[in-house]
Amino acid sequence: MKIYAHISLLIFLFLLTLPKLVYSDESIEAYLDGKILVVRNDNVEVNCCAKFSDKIEIKDKTIRITQTDTSTVKCKCMCNIDMYHYVAALQAGKYKIELYRDEFKVYGYPEDKHIFIGSTEFEITSPISKVNYYFEFKQSPCKTNSKSELPKISKYNDLSIFPNPSQETINIKFNSLANQEVRFVLYNFIGKEVFSKVFDITQEGLHSYNLDLSNLPEGVYIGKIISKSGHSSAVKLIWSK
Repeated sequence: MKIYAHISLLIFLFLLTLPKLVYSDESIEAYLDGKILVVRNDNVEVNCCAKFSDKIEIKDKTIRITQTDTSTVKCKCMCNIDMYHYVAALQAGKYKIELYRDEFKVYGYPEDKHIFIGSTEFEITSPISKVNYYFEFKQSPCKTNSKSELPKISKYNDLSIFPNPSQETINIKFNSLANQEVRFVLYNFIGKEVFSKVFDITQEGLHSYNLDLSNLPEGVYIGKIISKSGHSSAVKLIWSK
């Protein structure tokens, strides 16, 4: 085991000596994209094979974001990427945003570290939405210049269902334009409609609803969101008792 640890350390140190595509210092920016708070972390210097995930915690008026590179593969190059953290359904107030990055030996780093990257503040003057917190994360590819285009959050349906598989209640989330009806429908495996509910959407943005489906028989279903404007999105739902 010690031999493997020494080899991993030598590989990591070797990668640090490789040519790097570094364009400018790492930066943190927060702003609203429609109804969604975006925390953008630009020009992060990483291994070319890095694959990040994030964890977002909200306590009082502090938003703590932790980034973790979960890739066990280390390529022979370094590059810059941008990372985008999306937070919906925040209430009004002034927020402190703290950004951290974790490194773990299990993912090929020489030691476990919890690194403070930086912080910023952002004030929301009115509530974004009256639903539960919703988070999303995106990582840009390795950059060939100092700027990358912001990945857009869809203004249309983009249905998600949680938990899935489920057995009693589900939470559905979707993005929608304002002032329209959106219909959620469940179909069984032969295409028969077994559940339907209409939502009257008054505000553009992300919407979240809990639905009690405890009477639904066990099986595989297709959940579909259909908006009056003609847009739709479908997700397979596995229902077990």
